[in-house]
Amino acid sequence: MKEHSTHDLEAERALCGAPFVRRDVIGELEVDAEDFYHPAHQYVWRALCDCFAAAEPVDAVTVGNRLRAAGKLEPIGGLQYLSRLALSTPTADNAPHYAAIVKQHALTRRLAGGLSEALAAVHEGKGGDASYDKAQQALREYETKQPGTAIPIGRVVLERVKELSEIAERRAKGESVLTGIPTGIEKLDELLGGLQPGIVTALGGRPAMGKSALALGIADWATEHGHGVHVFSLEDPRRNYAERVLGRSSRVPIQDIRACNLTQGQWHELRPAISRIAARPRWLYEDRPGLSVQDIIRSARKHRRENRTELVIVDYLQLIRWPKHATNLHQAIQHNVYCLADAAMADELAYLAVAQLNRNVEHRDDKRPRASDFRESGSIEERCKCVLGIHRGSKYGDPEEGIDYPRDGRKPSPEEWEHQVDILVLKNNQGETGYVRARWDGPTTRVY
Repeated sequence: MKEHSTHDLEAERALCGAPFVRRDVIGELEVDAEDFYHPAHQYVWRALCDCFAAAEPVDAVTVGNRLRAAGKLEPIGGLQYLSRLALSTPTADNAPHYAAIVKQHALTRRLAGGLSEALAAVHEGKGGDASYDKAQQALREYETKQPGTAIPIGRVVLERVKELSEIAERRAKGESVLTGIPTGIEKLDELLGGLQPGIVTALGGRPAMGKSALALGIADWATEHGHGVHVFSLEDPRRNYAERVLGRSSRVPIQDIRACNLTQGQWHELRPAISRIAARPRWLYEDRPGLSVQDIIRSARKHRRENRTELVIVDYLQLIRWPKHATNLHQAIQHNVYCLADAAMADELAYLAVAQLNRNVEHRDDKRPRASDFRESGSIEERCKCVLGIHRGSKYGDPEEGIDYPRDGRKPSPEEWEHQVDILVLKNNQGETGYVRARWDGPTTRVY
C-alpha cells in the first residue's frame, strides 16, 4: 500500500484547528490521538482533549502550556504552529467530516499493519495458523471499528418531519415549494413533487420523441430557480447542446442558429438569452467521450460542493461505457443503473437518466411507452424508483380515437396534434402514476 494513501495531513490540521474555533466540538467527536498519522498532531490533540476534560479554555496559550509541560511544544513547532492551526480552520461545522477522514485512514493503517505482520509470520515460517489468526484479527478490528451508519428510526422520522414542516411554512406564506427539483412542467411536478433526491428517475422514449429536449428543459428550469445541475451529454457535442440551449431560451429556431442565418430581429432575441445563460454558473456540462459510470459519479462528486449540485442528468444511459466485466448490453446496463442508484442514495442527489426504448413500441396500435419497452428493462424497473416515458403521437400519423384524445373526448385539431406531447409516469414509488399532456415546439425543440 502506498504511504500517501494512509493519511491526509490537511484533514488532520483542519481537525486540530476546529476546537480553537469551538471547544465543545471535542466532545462530539470519537477521535483518539493515536488516530492521527503525524506525531505533532497526536500531541496537539492529546493536549486539546486534556484542556476540554479540565474545563479549561481552548486557545494557543492553554494548549501551549500543556505541550510545554510535556516537553512537546518545541518539537511541534512552538506557539507559532499552534497559532497557524487555530487560524487555518474558519469554522468547526466540518469537523465531523474531517474526523471521519482521519479515523478511516487510521483504520486503514492498522489493517495494513496487521496484514503485514501476518505476511511476515508466513515468511518467518511460524505456521499457517498463526498467520491466519493475525490476518483475521486485523480484518475483524477493521470491520468492527468502521463508523456506524445505523440510527434510530425516531431520528429519521423527526428529521423528515422538520423538513416537511419547513415546506409547509413556506407554502403557508404563498410560496410554491416542491420536495424535489422542479421540472418546469407544472402537472408533472404535481404528480412527482419534482425529481426526488436520493433516487434515479429514468426518462425513456423512441428517437426524435423529445427526451433530450425535455431533459435540457428540466436543466434550464431548475438552474433558473436556483438549483445546481450537472449534465453529462454522451450524444450531443457541446456546439449542438449550446445551439439547443440558445434556441430554447431565445425562441429562435435552432436551424437558423446552426446555419447562422439570423435576421436582425433574431439577433435581438438572442442577446438577452445569451446573457441569461451566461449568468447560470450552476449549470455544468460535460461531453467527454467514453465516460464510464464511475467517471460520471466521480465528476459529479468532485464538482458538487462548488456547484451545490442537486440534480445530475445523464443523456443517455445506453451510451455509458461498458464495464470491463460486461459481455453484453444487459450486463452493462444492469451494472451502470445499479451504480447510479447507489450513488444517488449515498450522495442524496436526484439523478435523471435518459434512456432509449426498444422497438416493441413500433409494433403496437398504442405506441405510447410502457415500462417494459426500456431496453434491458429489468434492471431499470428494479432500481429506478421513478420511470417516465415521452411520446409524440404526431410522429406516427393521425390521432388514434380513444388513445390520443384529451379527457373531454374532443379530437385535437391538426395544430394541436402537431404540438401535443405526452409525458407518462409509468412508475412512481412516491405517489401516483398517470400522464401529463404538455406542448412541443419543433423549431426550438422545447417541451413545456
